[in-house]
Amino acid sequence: MLVDGIRRRRLPVIRHGGVQPWVHIEDAAAATVAALQHGTAGAAYNIADDEPVSFSELVTTLAAARHAPRPRAVPSWLLIATPYAKAVMTGGLRVSSAKARNELGWTPTWPTYREGVAALVTQYQRRDAT
Repeated sequence: MLVDGIRRRRLPVIRHGGVQPWVHIEDAAAATVAALQHGTAGAAYNIADDEPVSFSELVTTLAAARHAPRPRAVPSWLLIATPYAKAVMTGGLRVSSAKARNELGWTPTWPTYREGVAALVTQYQRRDAT
């Protein structure tokens, strides 16, 4: 749905959003398995890639990788009616995965959003070819 919204230029971005931690879905799954196998009961582990980035930058990078039109940029005040979208696009959150790396032996296969986007594009190209 996200990729379709990007392709059809229906997913706008804002110019100055805060950075968020991101993680490829397969890295999140691997971290979950590592926590179940090696984690301390009751412990919490932050799981994120190595480069927090804004939602706008992530979407713009994904659009470019899929050869889709550049997303439209809108002012952040337009998001007032959608508080969750505003929080994702304008909020800032940085986390460290150091505890997961040290205690679980987990490392992301895709260390930044760029590698994750490249993997998604490859996946979509294979799907589109069939």
